[in-house]
Amino acid sequence: MESFYDETFAPVYNQLFTGFANQVSGPLRAYHQAATGRESGTLLDLCCGTGQLGLSFASHGYRVIGVDQSQAMIDLAHENARHRALEEQVQFIRADVAKFEITDTVDLVTCTFDSFNHLQGMQQLSACFRRTREVIADDGVFIFDVHSISGLRQQNTFSVRETDDLVLISRIGYDPDSGTAIARISGFDREDMSAPWRQFRQHATIRAWSAEDIIAELRQAGFGSAWPAKLDALGESVNDPDQVPRLFFVARP
Repeated sequence: MESFYDETFAPVYNQLFTGFANQVSGPLRAYHQAATGRESGTLLDLCCGTGQLGLSFASHGYRVIGVDQSQAMIDLAHENARHRALEEQVQFIRADVAKFEITDTVDLVTCTFDSFNHLQGMQQLSACFRRTREVIADDGVFIFDVHSISGLRQQNTFSVRETDDLVLISRIGYDPDSGTAIARISGFDREDMSAPWRQFRQHATIRAWSAEDIIAELRQAGFGSAWPAKLDALGESVNDPDQVPRLFFVARP
């Protein structure tokens, strides 16, 4: 995964880009509970960012392990846990999502907000799937979302956001020759109107794969069943998945 979300941008992310975690946490938790009959368990959240998804699960009794390669994001995740008095239930680790080391067997693994699209290629995605299978319980659940190929092709956007303490410019452009999109986020922020402005600048290459290829890699990694779905129907395989802009995948050992 490329270097993204450094110490200049992590606070901006923590302020503006955590809504997706809040949107999906309820449906993911409900599906896990229905599929396993458990009220809680141990969650491993890959690409955990500033910990918002994990903290939502922790507030409902789950023990949480979060993994992210950005130390700045991990530091903010710890800070968010302290603010919510959930430090005893969470553990945040800086590591590559394909090479992380934990000793626990986990009941649920998640990776949200199309984080896997930021991996450097199918080889790294496959390594992540294999490592996930090594740590997930035999009756566990693995759920993640990605931009599909059609969804990636729609990533041609430009936006500007401005407040008293923030100017943010976001540009995402799809390149049909390479089949990738480039995301560029830049701007300035400050803690308050008396503080100096700080500049941030981030970029990332975004890739997508067919649903068929993703499922094949999941099965090769040792998952006995896997299917593409939508958030509001995680137990049902979706028809024509490559035409759904954002896909959720559910895999069981």
